[in-house]
Amino acid sequence: MKEFFFRSPLNHPSSMMRRECIKATGYYRKDLEPADDLDFLARISQRYMLANIPDILLEYRIHGENLSLIKQKQMIQKTLLIRKNMQKMGYKM
Repeated sequence: MKEFFFRSPLNHPSSMMRRECIKATGYYRKDLEPADDLDFLARISQRYMLANIPDILLEYRIHGENLSLIKQKQMIQKTLLIRKNMQKMGYKM
């Protein structure tokens, strides 16, 4: 999934998955907050097929207290680290 290098290909708040998949993959890595969801999706995609459905399941509201805005510097740093790790997992840019 080359899209991981440019954006998150899945809308994480509306993601659904089986509990067994989460247990087999491992949970969120707190040391990668606030980008731990990107790391989790990258790792789960190594074991399972991911897909989007055409239905709109979520309306995303941007406001002054969004975690991605408040912790923007940390988000960028962790995202770059995750993408470097993804290259080690075999993802190609």
